[in-house]
Amino acid sequence: MKRDLLLDNLRALAMIHIICIIHVLYFFRLGNEYIRSLLLFEMPAIFFIAGASQSLASHPKTIIYTIKSKTKRILIPFYIFLAILYIWMIIFTFFPVYTGVEIDITRLSANNILKTLCTGGCNCIPFYGYTWFISVYLIISISLPLQRKVLDHINKYVYISIWIAMVVALSFVTFPVANLEIKNLVVYNVFYLTGFCCYRQTGMKSTAVVAFMTVAITFYGFLSGIMIPMQNHKFPADYLFLIFGLAWLSTMALILNSIKQKIYGLLDTWNKNGYYLYLYQTITFSTIVWITYKWIELIKNDCIKFLIYFTICFILNTLLAYFMQWVILCYNKNKKTDYLK
Repeated sequence: MKRDLLLDNLRALAMIHIICIIHVLYFFRLGNEYIRSLLLFEMPAIFFIAGASQSLASHPKTIIYTIKSKTKRILIPFYIFLAILYIWMIIFTFFPVYTGVEIDITRLSANNILKTLCTGGCNCIPFYGYTWFISVYLIISISLPLQRKVLDHINKYVYISIWIAMVVALSFVTFPVANLEIKNLVVYNVFYLTGFCCYRQTGMKSTAVVAFMTVAITFYGFLSGIMIPMQNHKFPADYLFLIFGLAWLSTMALILNSIKQKIYGLLDTWNKNGYYLYLYQTITFSTIVWITYKWIELIKNDCIKFLIYFTICFILNTLLAYFMQWVILCYNKNKKTDYLK
């Protein structure tokens, strides 16, 4: 697969936006609803970038190859994280040290454990609701070989339009089972397909038309209040969230079109280790609370609070990224040494 340095930088910036901005705002309940809603474009961006990355592949991948690749790159790191998470919870449960959050593994039921094993979130684990992304991403990415076969026989814009029509139709339907999961899959597949079919393949005039239409609707949605709070349109995702996401994506495409490709050192570290940082948020955010809980409430200004949380969050995660990089380097070095023996 060809490396696209712009995508690498965007992936890193998207991860910084998710962890250090969006989750700081939502986990610590900072800012007003308009600010939080306006900035809630992180997942459309991630799925667009993922789809765009796949469009650069030198040749199509089979379903079997894709399953093996995603298992190695997504599921194995996730289950390693899950094991570390439970060990971390056991330590704090039986050797309690108050850190500002409740860490107690005995609160977990069998259903809670099963749900986490299936990449679901859990209210009994602090800051642990973000892993829903993993199952949605896995299903969509594994389906790409099948979707490519369909795209061989149908115009890509017609195909995307069919999925958009499905989003609109499903927005007015409630499923008795897996309502959130089904709707999220359909909406995020549109963002993924948009990246796969349109990145560096769609002219700026067409992009400008999409931007104008979606931004106008989003502007009206925010002024009228029908898109506020945006979180209600994200879980489950509906046609309003789709319009909002496309508004951001098309606008950023126009802005970023002329940017030169150059990789930046710190962003490169976040790009390479972003998924690991995403996984370990429950531990890093619990650490942030431990660092700040005794004094942060003395600060009454949300802007100052956000800057403090953002700075600590960015530093902690950057240090974790370098640590992960070192662990992977040591693992690969030992693996190579064992092979030579």
